[in-house]
Amino acid sequence: MNHHALEAKLVELVSATGWLMDALRAVNACIESPWCIGAGTVRGLVWDHVYGYAAALPADVDVAFFEAKASASVDRELAERLAQLQPRLRWDVVNQANAHLFSDRPDAAPFFSLEDAIGAWPETATAVGVWWEPDTGVRVLAPLGLADLFDGILRASPNLRDPGVFLDRCTAKRWIERYPKVRLVQP
Repeated sequence: MNHHALEAKLVELVSATGWLMDALRAVNACIESPWCIGAGTVRGLVWDHVYGYAAALPADVDVAFFEAKASASVDRELAERLAQLQPRLRWDVVNQANAHLFSDRPDAAPFFSLEDAIGAWPETATAVGVWWEPDTGVRVLAPLGLADLFDGILRASPNLRDPGVFLDRCTAKRWIERYPKVRLVQP
């Protein structure tokens, strides 16, 4: 499938998932700067669907936003506000303007946009986000594409300097155990 068809498929899946639509609306009410729900939240939703697992609430909802001048305490404050709006969900909120501080690159420059930051996430299948706008509905941000996500391929991001980070995450997250049909592409 081409990118547009995969994007339409992701929008359809997200739109049909009640808890995720509730989460998207909650985040839209709390954050004015560019934002998305992504990472494991979206990957888990797609892989559960592709591999026939029962849909379930995620361990946490990964919210990424980009606000250049926000203090580190804003992440926690937003998570608390979201928990008030949607208490059944556990929220993990990270300002991607500060995410370079957690990079595998000790000399990493700050990211210049939400898309730039997501493109540096460790796996291609995880570097995907969705957001919601009242006028246009569900939107997709996938700077590294959607093919690996829908094809069940675990591959290191081309922007990841240390392949060991990717391999450590694969082991720690136990994705192959959870999704035995996923294919690991060694860096």
